[in-house]
Amino acid sequence: MMSLPGLWAPVVILAAVGMSLAAGGTEVRAQDEDLPRNLDEMIGWGKEIYWGKPSCVTCHGVGGTGTKRGSDLSDGRWIHGNGTYEEIVELVTHGVPKGESKTGREMPFGGWKNAATGTEIRAVAAYVWSLSQRP
Repeated sequence: MMSLPGLWAPVVILAAVGMSLAAGGTEVRAQDEDLPRNLDEMIGWGKEIYWGKPSCVTCHGVGGTGTKRGSDLSDGRWIHGNGTYEEIVELVTHGVPKGESKTGREMPFGGWKNAATGTEIRAVAAYVWSLSQRP
């Protein structure tokens, strides 16, 4: 597990994996106290969220491999955008309308009935991004 000291750790790590922090709403700030301080922790926390309150796993399946309710997030093929971290944050934040969904089902903004917060969205987006980076 990699570890960087100080408040700049999230910025350095996210930039290192190609996550541009310039996009509106995705900037990692030092005051995001509950944001993990290294990439492994962020992805781990994102996986917990994926399985937790927004229940992404219900539609997108174990390991993000997809179901009849939700698209495969692990194959590197993206229906909306090209799978950048910023785009994933935006999709989770704003959802996907039923008419734009491959499955014909809406993806609610922020997750299902128990919407994720901004820092939780950034963490789950890191996990989803990591799923699509498998060789």
